[in-house]
Amino acid sequence: ALLGWWLLLVAGLDFDRRWLPHRLTLPLLPLGLLVAVAGIGPPLLDRAIAAATGLALWLAALLYQRIRGRVFLYPGVAELVAGTGAWLGWKAGAAALAAAALLGLFAFLVARTRRGPGVPAGTRAIGALIALAAWPAWFVVASL
Repeated sequence: ALLGWWLLLVAGLDFDRRWLPHRLTLPLLPLGLLVAVAGIGPPLLDRAIAAATGLALWLAALLYQRIRGRVFLYPGVAELVAGTGAWLGWKAGAAALAAAALLGLFAFLVARTRRGPGVPAGTRAIGALIALAAWPAWFVVASL
């Protein structure tokens, strides 16, 4: 239940403000790994691999920003990927990211249909999509 409420808060903040505070995204990582130690869900190694992937995404975003001078991920997204990976493991984490991408594509197509081709879509709430996809994935993972 804690994960669900946490992800709901993160999704709401991201959807409304495009803001993922580090105080909410970073604690997901150690908490997810602690749940693995308790024996709930995927093994610790699977979670560590998924968390490392999120951290690699953070490093790639940082390098891109330093080299190109532009941001391709707003703050908190990579930490959210690492945190949800620490809860879900690499298999379910990858499935949740794919589901988030499909949700984003669907939202884009709906917005495009309603606004028409000439109106820019703006920034998408990537973190909200990840959070919304991670919560049902946790139910599947925790029940195995």
